[in-house]
Amino acid sequence: MGAASGFEFVLEDTLGRSRTDLAMVMNDVIAEAAKQPEISHTFSTFRANVPHYYVDIDREKAQQLGIPLSEIFQTLQGNLGSLYVNDFTMFGKNFRVTMQADSEHRSS
Repeated sequence: MGAASGFEFVLEDTLGRSRTDLAMVMNDVIAEAAKQPEISHTFSTFRANVPHYYVDIDREKAQQLGIPLSEIFQTLQGNLGSLYVNDFTMFGKNFRVTMQADSEHRSS
């Protein structure tokens, strides 16, 4: 591996413990890895206090109702994050249109 190479490590809880417990173990693993001179810039994007959602879309029902899956996914994206819609010009300036829910509904 070169100076810019890296590797990924997956930590999996097979005992059904809490997300907080998993985060504590993860922090311990990262701390131990950081002590190794061969390993630098250890980090994880996992945060126990950030909600994770699983959305089970009834694809058959969506099809029966004539709702394309792409519209369902775009609606979820706009409500859970943000979604670029288009640009428009007014007063000689270009403005970007982004769809998103109110901040209190997007905060995590």
